Amino acid sequence: MKQYKNRFVEVIKQVVLNKYFYLFLVVTVVAMMSLVYFKDKPMISSNDNPEIRLISVDYKKDGIYDTLDLSKNEISKDLNDRLVSMFENVKIRNKLLPVIKSYTVLEGDTHITVKVDLENSSLFVNLHNDSQFSFAQFNDKYYHIVNSESVYEDVYSLLFD
Repeated sequence: MKQYKNRFVEVIKQVVLNKYFYLFLVVTVVAMMSLVYFKDKPMISSNDNPEIRLISVDYKKDGIYDTLDLSKNEISKDLNDRLVSMFENVKIRNKLLPVIKSYTVLEGDTHITVKVDLENSSLFVNLHNDSQFSFAQFNDKYYHIVNSESVYEDVYSLLFD
């Protein structure tokens, strides 16, 4: 009887060890997949022949809501080149949570949308002074902009300074 009891205890120990091994294995696989899924990548590349097609700025100041739109013909070559250069240095990654698609422009808010034409597609860069509303969009896929606050500040300074 003692022999069966010892064998039972050994089997239970192995099951517990295997359980922790499988848990460790699952956690490791999930962590590795997360690293791959959320890996930073460049927002645009010069190989895509990027060109700024549209800049739209929505803002509310002193209780007045207004929109400023600049089409391709109104965007200088210098502004185009500087924005493209800036966006080539921006990193994006896949988003974990869905994008907030609607918002209300509140007092002091500024929302900047830049449409960038690429060789085979287009990109919308949405920047807001509240980073939860900042994202990049390729077709129907949305991306988190790494350091979106500083990207917003740089684009805002370029447009308004």
